[in-house]
Amino acid sequence: MSVFSEEQLAYLSERRLGRLATIGPDGVPHLVPLGWTYNPALDTIDVGGHDFARTRKFRNVRGNPRVALVVDDVLPPFRPRCVMIRGHGDALDDAADADGQPTGPIIRITATEVISWGPGSLLGRLARAGSGYRAGQLPSASTSNDSSLNLRCSSRPSRNCLASASSGS
Repeated sequence: MSVFSEEQLAYLSERRLGRLATIGPDGVPHLVPLGWTYNPALDTIDVGGHDFARTRKFRNVRGNPRVALVVDDVLPPFRPRCVMIRGHGDALDDAADADGQPTGPIIRITATEVISWGPGSLLGRLARAGSGYRAGQLPSASTSNDSSLNLRCSSRPSRNCLASASSGS
């Protein structure tokens, strides 16, 4: 079973630009826009590119595997949508894609937390690996189609994700 809901995978399949956050050796975040692919065989996000093993993001993941990837857009007039993937990145010198073809150096992201928000079916989707939540399932919260959902999550397993609905008034 995927950590991503069907709606999240559909949204991600339409997008190719994301923003990857890594942590440098000095503890300072490094944030860059980049291309990525979903690997359905492993349920991971794979990030690669030209001369990739020499990039700061690749070196950062070698030193600290905590990463986040945001894929987002904005619908008019101003309705943002987003899938945020937090997890563990592996800086691999040699890897293969879902079809077994060599990719060269990549960062392979295994999601530990997936949060999405925005209009339509993405509203309030949450999945946490190992949390007991299934993809697309919410912790207790009652919402309507016209509500906006605010999610606050802790990366510590002992803390719960909190979801609260508020009317847009």
